[in-house]
Amino acid sequence: MKNKELQKEILTISEGVVSTAMDITLLLTFYGLEAIMKPPTPKGAWQARGAAFEDWEQINYDTIKDALHRLKNKGLVQYTRETITHPQITKQGLKRLESTVPIYDKKRVWDEKVYLVTYDIPKEQKNSRERLRYYLKKIGCGRLQNSVWITPFNPRGVLENFIEKNDLKGAVIISSVGDKENVGEETLKELVSRVYCLDDLHWQYLQFNKKYFRYKKFKAEVRQQVIFDFLSTLKGDPQLPFKLLPSDWAGTEAYKIFRKATKGR
Repeated sequence: MKNKELQKEILTISEGVVSTAMDITLLLTFYGLEAIMKPPTPKGAWQARGAAFEDWEQINYDTIKDALHRLKNKGLVQYTRETITHPQITKQGLKRLESTVPIYDKKRVWDEKVYLVTYDIPKEQKNSRERLRYYLKKIGCGRLQNSVWITPFNPRGVLENFIEKNDLKGAVIISSVGDKENVGEETLKELVSRVYCLDDLHWQYLQFNKKYFRYKKFKAEVRQQVIFDFLSTLKGDPQLPFKLLPSDWAGTEAYKIFRKATKGR
């Protein structure tokens, strides 16, 4: 299978969470989904013992074996010839996973302020403006207006560094609003909900909860889908401070289900 076809297959299987054989193998290793691999069937298809991976027909044994070999060479997993079906993730592997897969933040420390980032960059500096917009998205800001972005997490340190490197001094202003103040006719909670489209995200978590709440025990094939479904939704979650979320926020229950399915991992 060509690399692009393999990447597309893995993106489909993992609900867009990861795109390489190495990363999906590392993910499954961390969550201990039965045996990672066993020898190929007569047809040559790779299988995971105890799990129903009908969608994996195009990913063969050699692909997963090669991924494990490369992970081991990089120090991301460890195993012997006898334990290859149950590899163990290393500290380096955990760091790689954390940089690739979204991690649920249980603390979400907040200084009870929302920060406004405004900028005035001339049309002649279009590339600088686009770089700034991309960076604002990257650090979790939400767009309020074309040149006004907000975030509940203090962006001063990282933004000031970006401004200096990109010669934008004087073009970007960072201000803050306290949690008791309004912005226009909206409370901060209302504003954040609108800018970050929390209603849509809440609905996605609700669908996840409806799909999995009935399970008291999770078989391997269900655990696999829980992991991919939850992480796929979490990938689009800005993980705002809990005080800014609705009191009935469905993401809280979704995380409980995810923890149950993955045995607290």
